[in-house]
Amino acid sequence: MRTSGHCFDQNYIAGAFVPVTGEERVDIVNPATEAVVGQARLASRDDARRAVEAAMRAQPAFARTTVAERVTLLERLEASMLAHAGEILEATITEYGGPVARAASPKHCEA
Repeated sequence: MRTSGHCFDQNYIAGAFVPVTGEERVDIVNPATEAVVGQARLASRDDARRAVEAAMRAQPAFARTTVAERVTLLERLEASMLAHAGEILEATITEYGGPVARAASPKHCEA
């Protein structure tokens, strides 16, 4: 069964979404329904190289950040994720076919 869905064709590199240059695509399948809910374009070797190079350029500056600065970054990430919790929940359920109670439970995130 095929359904229309999202096509994921960007990578996040050096603080920006950039187009993937790879040509290969894979279906994203909801295992509960076997419906194709989207497609992802696979990154090329060049995409991976650009991502690694960007990370290597960013690492020295990040290494100089203080614990307090890193905590602030993580708090911003948390706030953003909470602001989009409904969208994240929907995508999680669709991609792995799990029940809402399991996907919404914070227990699987505990260390």
